[in-house]
Parts: sequence; C-alpha cells; structure tokens
Amino acid sequence: MTAVPWIIAAVALIALFTIKRLEEIIVSEVQAAVDVVVAQLGKAREEIVAKVADLEAQIAAGVPTEELDLAPLKAAAQALDDVVPDPVVDVPVEDVPVEDVPPAE
Repeated sequence: MTAVPWIIAAVALIALFTIKRLEEIIVSEVQAAVDVVVAQLGKAREEIVAKVADLEAQIAAGVPTEELDLAPLKAAAQALDDVVPDPVVDVPVEDVPVEDVPPAE
C-alpha cells in the first residue's frame, strides 16, 4: 500500500483549513468596512439632529424664517447623501435625421 492516498487526504485537509481561514479573514475585513460606514452614518445623523435642534431653537426664539441659516443643515445632508454615490443613468441618445439642405446658388 502506498502513501499517495494519505498525502492526497492531507493536502485536501490543508486546503480546506486554508479556505476556511481565508473566509474568516474576508468576513472580518468586510465587517470592519461595514463598521466604518455605520460609524460615519451615526456621526452624520448626530450632526443633522444637532443642526435641526439649532434651527428649532432659533425658530422658538422668534428668528424670522427668512433669516434662518440652512447652509449647515444642507451641507450635512449632502455629506450624508454622498456616502453612497448616485448611480449613473445612461440616457439614450436618439438619432435625429438631418434634412437635405439645397445647395446655395
């Protein structure tokens, strides 16, 4: 009896453990990336809630609505929107026929 089946089994077992370890590493890296995004979203939420509270306080203090500074709130909302880029939509271009123009005399 040769050792070839045992060698094949050992190589297969090592390959299986290597694949499992790679899966663990990939899942760990993906989870870390997700955790970063979740933290960013939480921070953005806190900033927006604070800016809304500031606007509410200004309204309660009688500041006229046309004098409210919405720029910080708009900037925070835009930053939150920019976390995930908007998909690019390809607009089909229609071929417009060119009319025959008579030659100039």
